[in-house]
Amino acid sequence: MDILEIVKKHRENCSLQELKIANYVLTQYDKVVFMTASKLAETVGVSQPTVIRFAQHLGFVGYHEFVGTLQELIRLELTTPDRFSISLRNGGEVSRYPIRFINKEIETLTLFSQHFPFESYKKALQIIATSHKVYVIGMRGSAALAMYFSYFLSKVKHPVFHITHGGTINYDVLLEMEKKDLAIIVTFPRYPEETIRMARYIRKKGHQILTITDNSESPVIPFSDLSIIVPVSFSTIFDSYLAPFCLFNIIVTEVGKTSRQKAQKLINDFEVLAEEINIFHKVSRRQRDSRNE
Repeated sequence: MDILEIVKKHRENCSLQELKIANYVLTQYDKVVFMTASKLAETVGVSQPTVIRFAQHLGFVGYHEFVGTLQELIRLELTTPDRFSISLRNGGEVSRYPIRFINKEIETLTLFSQHFPFESYKKALQIIATSHKVYVIGMRGSAALAMYFSYFLSKVKHPVFHITHGGTINYDVLLEMEKKDLAIIVTFPRYPEETIRMARYIRKKGHQILTITDNSESPVIPFSDLSIIVPVSFSTIFDSYLAPFCLFNIIVTEVGKTSRQKAQKLINDFEVLAEEINIFHKVSRRQRDSRNE
């Protein structure tokens, strides 16, 4: 039951003062997410303690948790200026904000752990392991995620490509897709239209699509053969993707285990290359010893 349904149900047996709040929330919830408890109280003509009790009667610890749930409801509709406005209001004391943000991340990871999509995850591992070429696609905010995932996946599987910038030239790349190739689409709110267009094109050509996204209503889901739902945190101006990064690392590790010999060869070949062209900074034994003292 979502938050608005909870408010509707509570409205049946609440006081006249709380009924004012409930009616306002149901019709103006997109405005309530920007309001403090005192501002909401002033707007509907009740006291601030009444607003706080209203939130508690709905089952929330306090008003802040209630508004946070409303924000999750309309997260897909929020523009960047909207998010900035919310972050300014929610900032609080400088000394406390980082801890609140970290706790929010812990909550998101706990939720992901408790509701981990094992069935779709196992199917995804099988599809990735048995595919030929893999194309990881992510635009705008999801571009960095797609690059990260494709980079590390390429260390245990070959070949892996990433598409992270818009433009018609991407379709030249997709023309090279063959029957057993796989497109992995990484997309989170606000779901770039370019990503949706590419998904539609890939589906039209009959290729496999695995989507990694945040909810079952994601606009790329209808074009996908399989999807993995992973939560993202809404606690700053922009979403936080700690849970998706965890998923990427898990997938890369398990794909490596599935194709152990191929993965080991790729890893060994890369280490030889790294040594040959001096990719990484080398720490001398003296430096290591000094760090351990």
